[in-house]
Amino acid sequence: MDEEKNRDAVEASYAAQSGFYEELYHDRAEAVSDGRFFRDDTPKAWVHRRLLQCADPLLECDPQARWLTVGDGRFGRDAHYIESKGLRVLATDISDSLLKQAKEQGYISECRALNAEAMALEDNSHDFVLCKESYHHFPRPAIALYEMMRVASQGVILIEPNDEPTVAPLLFVAKRLFKSIAMRLGLGQLLRTQDTSIIQPHEHFFEQSGNYMYSLSSRELEKIAIGLACPTIALKGMDICEEALEEEGITIEALQRRSEHIEQVVKRSLSQNRHGYLAAIILKFDPEEALRAALEAQGYNIIDLPRNPHLA
Repeated sequence: MDEEKNRDAVEASYAAQSGFYEELYHDRAEAVSDGRFFRDDTPKAWVHRRLLQCADPLLECDPQARWLTVGDGRFGRDAHYIESKGLRVLATDISDSLLKQAKEQGYISECRALNAEAMALEDNSHDFVLCKESYHHFPRPAIALYEMMRVASQGVILIEPNDEPTVAPLLFVAKRLFKSIAMRLGLGQLLRTQDTSIIQPHEHFFEQSGNYMYSLSSRELEKIAIGLACPTIALKGMDICEEALEEEGITIEALQRRSEHIEQVVKRSLSQNRHGYLAAIILKFDPEEALRAALEAQGYNIIDLPRNPHLA
């Protein structure tokens, strides 16, 4: 019975996602027909471009690569960016309603409806897979990631909200240390709670489109990559001032300044701040010096993963 309930929940989540895009298709029909949605000179377009630029080192170092985008249902914006760099790409999503319209308008060249958890594609059929801001929509994102790794011959790049554990401010840490000492001295009964953790987890959140909102954990991605015998993972944190997008008349320049300011604050901080987004590239090969240099120039932290000594 529990297995049946779980299966029903997964199917309901994907159905809600597909229905969400069908509604979006009708709600934005006018903006699409007159070209407003496809403009590149808006603050929202700048946000997408800022995130997609995380893929530039791979795009520039292998211009012959064949790409696949997963969860690219909002008119194939991610695929369009890759095509603008001169590469081949197939745009996919659980619903292809918006993708078909984008193709008809010449915004993208190829599209297909695919379920991220069970893609009807051959092993290693594409060189790289890009999944931007869609991983957190999937009911079972780990299964989707394994599917992406199966389809990709070279690697997978995920760009998503960051779930890095938040370490509390120093004063909070000192108080928790005092509580720990008090408990060791047998004074725990005087405390309101026995909790001495200095890690503050994030709250759970469900999106309107029918899914639980997952976010990326660099530690979990490292473990998945090691389990798949991948030699290298590259990680990069970044920030976008989301609040500014809601301000009427906000300019791209102002949005960029405020986003960069947040990034600098996070980089200097020793307390509970963290980057809002994480770009993670899982590679199936040892990157050459040119790619390493390009990744480092973009701010990636390259981690060479340990090999399993018990496997030949």
